[in-house]
Amino acid sequence: MNVPPYASIRNTIVLILALLIFVSESKAQDISKIDSLVNLISSTTNPTDKIDLYNQIAGAYERTDSLNTAKYANLAIALSKEINYPEGLSDAYRKLGTSAKATGHYPEAKAFYQRALEAAPENDFRRIGNAQNGLASISRREGNYPAALEYYLNNLELYTKAKNKRGLAFTYGNMGLIYDAQEDYTKSLELRKKTLKLVIEINDSIEIARSYHNLGVSYSQNEMLDSALFCYNKSLEIRQLLGDEYGVAKSIINIATAYFSLEKPQYEQAIKLLLEAEETFQKINNKPWVVHTQSLLANA
Repeated sequence: MNVPPYASIRNTIVLILALLIFVSESKAQDISKIDSLVNLISSTTNPTDKIDLYNQIAGAYERTDSLNTAKYANLAIALSKEINYPEGLSDAYRKLGTSAKATGHYPEAKAFYQRALEAAPENDFRRIGNAQNGLASISRREGNYPAALEYYLNNLELYTKAKNKRGLAFTYGNMGLIYDAQEDYTKSLELRKKTLKLVIEINDSIEIARSYHNLGVSYSQNEMLDSALFCYNKSLEIRQLLGDEYGVAKSIINIATAYFSLEKPQYEQAIKLLLEAEETFQKINNKPWVVHTQSLLANA
């Protein structure tokens, strides 16, 4: 029997799905926003307000500029210690942890997140949860899944007490990543269903689109392609309404991979969709995803 020329792409589908899980959108530096925050510092006399400004500026830099993150986070730390402001201290250490994580310095990131946890006030569930999420993310990247799950389970308890649906949704989604890594796709599917339910309840369109997308990936991993296509198309519809071209293109790629995997593969439609996604990535000048999409087409 002749193998269709497109069949080779099916060997890469599991890798593609892993790449296309949405966790969070990366933040680019918003220079005008940063400048406006910096300009407020000189006119701010209240020390806690000044610390909060330092931390906001550090947060704007945390994934893109480690030097400026350190500069403003350390200003926040010094002033927080001077006036005994534990909330500001916890926030500053967390910014440093996220910056260290973004540059791959995991031991340093873990130390900063631990300090953020220790500095957080006893009943400040948001800051405790944020610090534990940071520690869990480091443990997950290091392959220490039991430790990561322990942090996430602690957060589920915290967010349940605080009735924080967004925190619960975020935590269930991150737990799903751990089960993905362990190839327990049934468990990750169960968790992503919970995430979707919660983000629908809080009516967050961006997160609803992301959750449908990720749930579609879980259905694909469980070879439930009709359900996967339903979720991918729901995600696509919402992203089109939001004008999210980047998200639209990623949803289109997942629909294409599902078409390749159907019992009766729809090769021509899949190729058409990949070309559409490539055109969108070219339009928004996303070079890494242009290259990735071209690689999928080359293997088709």
